[in-house]
Order: sequence, then structure tokens, then C-alpha cells
Amino acid sequence: MAESLRSRWAAVRTAFGAALPLPIAVDGHHDLTEEQADTLAVRRIRVSWLLAPLANVLHLASIVVTGVFLLPAGTGWFAPAWTIAMSAVALNSIRVWLPRALGPISPAEATNRGLQLESLTFAVLYALVIWRAVPLVSHDQAVLLVATFAGVFGSGAICQSSDTSLGLTWVWGHTVTCGVAFLSLRQPIYDLVTLQLVVYALALTLAIVQLSNTFERWCRAEITADAERSVVRLLLDDYEGGARDWLWQTDGAGTLVSVSARFARSAGRPIAAIEGQRLLDLLAALAPPSPDGAAVGEPSPIDRLAAALRGRTPFRDVVVPVSVEGATAWWSLSGHPAEGDGRAGGGGWRGVASNVTQDHEQQRQILRLATIDPLTGLANRNRFRTALDELVSQRAPERQIVLAFLDLDDFKAVNDTLGHVAGDELLAAAAVRLRSAAGPQHLCARLGGDEFAVLVSVPMDDPGVHDHLEGLVAALRQPFTVAGLQVAIRGSLGYAAIPSDAHGPDDLVVHADLALYEAKAQGRDTLRRFEPALAARAQRRAVVLQDLDGALEHDELRVWFQPQVDLRTGAATGAEALLRWEHPERGLLAPGEFIAVAEETGLIVPIGELALRRSLEVATSWPTALRLAVNVSPKQLTSPDFVRRFLAAVDRSGIDPQRVEVEVTETAVVEPAARGVLTELRHHGLGLAVDDFGTGYSSLATLGELPVTVLKIDRAFVAALQPDPGHASQVLVQAIIDVAAALEIATVAEGVETEEQADILRSLGCPTAQGFLWSPALPAEQVEPLLSGRAGPDLGRRRVERR
Repeated sequence: MAESLRSRWAAVRTAFGAALPLPIAVDGHHDLTEEQADTLAVRRIRVSWLLAPLANVLHLASIVVTGVFLLPAGTGWFAPAWTIAMSAVALNSIRVWLPRALGPISPAEATNRGLQLESLTFAVLYALVIWRAVPLVSHDQAVLLVATFAGVFGSGAICQSSDTSLGLTWVWGHTVTCGVAFLSLRQPIYDLVTLQLVVYALALTLAIVQLSNTFERWCRAEITADAERSVVRLLLDDYEGGARDWLWQTDGAGTLVSVSARFARSAGRPIAAIEGQRLLDLLAALAPPSPDGAAVGEPSPIDRLAAALRGRTPFRDVVVPVSVEGATAWWSLSGHPAEGDGRAGGGGWRGVASNVTQDHEQQRQILRLATIDPLTGLANRNRFRTALDELVSQRAPERQIVLAFLDLDDFKAVNDTLGHVAGDELLAAAAVRLRSAAGPQHLCARLGGDEFAVLVSVPMDDPGVHDHLEGLVAALRQPFTVAGLQVAIRGSLGYAAIPSDAHGPDDLVVHADLALYEAKAQGRDTLRRFEPALAARAQRRAVVLQDLDGALEHDELRVWFQPQVDLRTGAATGAEALLRWEHPERGLLAPGEFIAVAEETGLIVPIGELALRRSLEVATSWPTALRLAVNVSPKQLTSPDFVRRFLAAVDRSGIDPQRVEVEVTETAVVEPAARGVLTELRHHGLGLAVDDFGTGYSSLATLGELPVTVLKIDRAFVAALQPDPGHASQVLVQAIIDVAAALEIATVAEGVETEEQADILRSLGCPTAQGFLWSPALPAEQVEPLLSGRAGPDLGRRRVERR
């Protein structure tokens, strides 16, 4: 139905155009290119903007005559108020539109809405005159007023006829408003005037349509002629030389002589305007307002040309940007000295120039693809590194270079749950926010994955750097809409600066990266500035990493055990296996010195298998009532074939699987992949202990979903215990014990060091504990007597020297 109506309307318009005959366009500007349509729109609006203020110069005289001489005194304040209002609108038209008409106009600005509003304003004001003044004037004055209105009405329509919509706004705006005003006078003579006004408006409508289309036809003809001239020029150029080159020549003073027609056409100026002008002056006059292409700190192409001309050094393919007829082009110039040319001043130059705009644009496109991240539109790693090196090499003493690395927290979870398409959508949205929050003075780059960089040069005494970077982190806290869902994502940011934190670009990158690592380790959704302590820590980690491979090869890793005690009886219930490293130079190292590095490098998998195997070998000699707790990292849980290898080690040892507890942190529990592995291990009879409960990310729902057998109360809660039963520390521990009991889960308190802590835990109903109060972690041969009871009947009353 809609297609049928459109086709009928097109037929009616075509028939109407053929009958009048008027060049009414049925297909709009479809026969014009986008650039030609923009040119037509700009020409049309320029005429409207130019004629409106010029017509209003004459209109002012009509306004003054009407307000001073034609409006009767009986109107009171209305006459001066109306005159002032009309004059203000006319003067504003002159002020606004004349400068715009004389200056450059972009296609985006080519709109007549302002003039349409101005036309309607005039229409309303003239209608007010008719309504207020005509009833009070004599017959002669009424004739003069109506004649004045008719003159303004007709001349305004003609002045605005280059644009159909603008002209019709003027005509029908006045017809409707003034017609209503005439009819409101309720006199037969003015009813007739209204009828004539409508007839007059119809005639003007036809005239405006004709004039507007004539104007458009003239513009189209000129645009077509320009296009045809371009084709002819192209053919002539091919005919004349087979290439788009032209020769240039200067005398000893650098003044252009013997300018060819092709040179003049390329410069967009007549030959007479070019000859007698210095080459460098011409290039400077043709230079675009914001040339690109030269790197920061490098001399401009014109400067290089000037240096070559001064030194009389031949040059080749110097690419210079020029602006010809509003469009930026690129010329390639080559030249050599022309000694003894016989001209005034001697020592001139000869050379060749060519238009290499197309080649330059292709190179720019290739460069853009090589320097822009296609997903986010930000700078890529290559452009970031180039910009960093340039900023550092050009840094002034009073400025500092600040580099920030930002990483999206838990971005992997978005990819895993919503897919990579949603992940890409999130990255693009995050890039938009970062670019907006950073501002134009910052370079934002995507380095890969979900890692971004922000680079800026600021004054040394700028106090707002930290706050500004905090704004980048804050910009990510508002939820994103991805794949139709609300996604909450956060960001961690680390930054460093030259010269306070680093001396060169490589140091700056390393130190900013260390600060980012620290921000993520400190809980994420935060920012950290580099500190020297971070570098020292990284150095220690590097040493550990270097030696850790050797620790496996040279059998330097040991498994020690810390007893777990029944708080009611004092008897041992089992032990937790803990790693130690007998470093050949640094001595005995606790897990905190090397486990994190092993996690990052993946060495935790073979180290964990070694610890499991040796722990099981030792535990087989313990009494059968004692349990063995083995720590397993998240990296181990998600390693290939982990369950089969773990169960195989238990089976080879011959130990009852129900005596073995797999101890994991809360962080591991919340990972979907890890939870599946833990469920499978529990299905084979092994216990499942959640370490450091209350400090991580798990929830009561997690405890309900997983077959957890033991909750280990974190040592921070134990250390905070106070004797007061109402103290918050007791309330928190009591809540953990009660929840575990309700879910039929055992509890073990870690880090017990005093009798007072043991007594409080006993009173709260905690069944089991471990800590220095009874024993630190010990080698297998030292802990075995404590566990078997050969060291005494009551482990709870013994004190073992701390290690």
C-alpha cells in the first residue's frame, strides 16, 4: 500500500511539473554526488543569507516610516514598542547572516531554520499591526498600511525565492497570521482583502517554486560544467604530457618565472597572480590551516625547502601540503640549481612538481591501519610506543611525562559467560568512556586484550594528575549495557612519571606496569602510583623466578606439617601440609616468598604435584584417624586432567580418600570451572576445605551449592578476638561457626597463638584449631611424634619452639 501511494504521488508531481511546466525534481538530488549535493546546498543558503540582511537594510526604512508616520497616536505604547521590535529583528538579521554569508560555509551549517524563524517573527509582528492599528486609522492611512504590507510581503517572497521552503514560509506565514488579523476586524472590506491575500499568496507560491527551481537548474548546470571541465582537463593533461606534472622555474631571488598553465591550474590561481611571487611565499600562502604529516619537532616541508634553496642543495620529492579552493592537496617538488641562466640576479632554480594527493591519502590510510586499533579506534601499541619515545625525547625540564596502564577487572568472565562478541562490545564501550574522561590532551591506546594506556605531558607542578587518573577509574564504575544486559566492570590503574619515577621510556613502562600489578593485588577498582619498593619487590620476584626452576631440579622443596588439634580433648585430629624451600643461599623460605611467582608462571602445577605426592607418602604412616589437608591453587584446579592425576596419586599412596582434604581459597570457589572440579573430587570421597573463610568473594549461596566439609576461620578473625562476649570479633566468629554447623560443615580456626584465644574459640563451639599455641609447621620426622601421641598424651598442653 505504501509503495502504491508513493508511486502515485510521484506520478502526480511529474504530471504537475510537465503541465506548468516547472522543473520539479522527483528524485531529489539522487543524480548528484554527495559532494555536488553539498555544493548546491551551500550555494542556496549563501544566497538566502546574503539577500536577507541586504533586504532588511531597506526594510528598516519601511519600518521607521510605518512606526513614526503611519501608526496612529491612539495606539499608545504599541507604536514605539512595535517599531523597536521590528527594528531589532531586522538589525539582528543584518548582524547574524551577513558575516556568515561572506565567510566559509560547511555543508553541516547549510540550514535555513534561523531564517524561517525570522520570517515567522515578522509575520506575527505585521499581523499585530493590522489587528491593533487598522481599526484606529483613517481610510487613507489604512490604504497606506495595507500597501506597505503588500510591498513588504511581495519583496520578501522574491528575496527568499532561492529556497522553496524558506520562500513558502515567508508567504504562508504572513498569509495565515495577517489573514487572521484582517478577519478579526469583522468588516466586509477586510474579508475581501483576506481573499485577495490568499490569491496573491497562491500566485507567489507558483513564482517561488519556479524561481527556486530555476536557481537550482542554474547551479546544477554550473556544477555539471565544472565536472565536465575536470574531465577535459584530465584528458588534456594526458594528451600534453601523459602525467600530472608541471615545471617550475625561479630566478636568483626565488621569484617564479615562466609559470605554465598547468601550474596555475594546480595552484587555483591565474598565471599573472603567480608570476613575480616567490616560490616559498606561494607555498606558505597555499598552506592549509592545520597541516599534518610532519612529526613533532621536525622541520616543516617549507622549512626544508628554504634550507635547500639557501644552501643551493638539490632536493627530491619534498612533499608539501597545500590548500587549493578549500581542499587540501599534496605536492611533491624536486629541483636543482640553474647556474648561469642569464636572468636578473642569476643563480635561479628549475624543477618539477606533481600532485601526489591520491598516493598520500593511500599512505595515510595504510598508516592509520597500522597505528589505530580497529576495535576501539584508539591508538594501538605501535603508535603508543612511537608517541612515548617522542614525548620523552622532547620533554622540557619544566614538564613531566605521565604514563598510566589500566586493566579491566574480571574481563575474562564477560568473555566466558557472554561470548567474545559481547567482550568486544564491552571493550569498545570502555574505550569511549576512557577517551572522554581522559580529554583531548591525553593519548589513549589499547595495548591488547583488556589493557589500555594513557599518556600525557603535564607541568611538573600540576597537582591534579592523581585526581584526573582517578577519574578514569571512576568512569568505568557505571554499568555497561552489553548484549542487552547490564554488566558491571571495574578497572585497575597504575602509573608512573618521568623524571620522578623513571628516566627513560623503558623504565617508565616497567614502573607503570609494576604499579598496575600492585593495584590489582590491592583489591582492584583502584589506582596506585609507582614506588621504589615495588621495583625492589619485583627484583626479588625475578630472582625467585630464576631460582624456582632450579629448586625443582635440585630437589630443594620440602613438605612440612602443622598439627590440627581438637579443642575439647587436646588430641591431634590431623595436619595441614605446607611447602618450604631450602634455598642454597637465602636459607629456609616460607610459601609467601615463592608461591605467588609459581602461580604466575605455571610452575605451581608441578610443584603442587610434588607436594601432594610427598604429603601422601608421609600421611600413610600416621594413625588412620588423622586427616591430611593439602592446599591446591586455582591454577592447579583448572590445569588439564587435574582430577585424574590427583586421584591417581591418592590411589598409589594407598591412603583412604576420606582422610584427605582438598584445601582451596575462597577465590577458587567462585570460579565456575574450579567448582566443577571440586564437586568431582568430593564425589570420589575426598574432603573439601575452604581456607581463609570470610575474607574472599564466596557467599552463603556458594556454600549451599558446593559439598564443602570444612570451613577454616581466617587468622585475622582469630587475632582480633576479645574476651567481651558482645565484642564484634566474637559475633563474627560465632556467626561463621553457627552457619557451618547449620550446614553440617566442620570448622577449623587458624593462627591460634594464646590460651585466651583457644578458650574463646572453645566457648564459641569451634571444634578444631591450629596455630603456634600447639606447634608451628614442622618437618615430617618432627611432627610425627606429636600426631601419633608418642610425644605425650595431650598435645594441647605442649609448647613447641616456633620456627
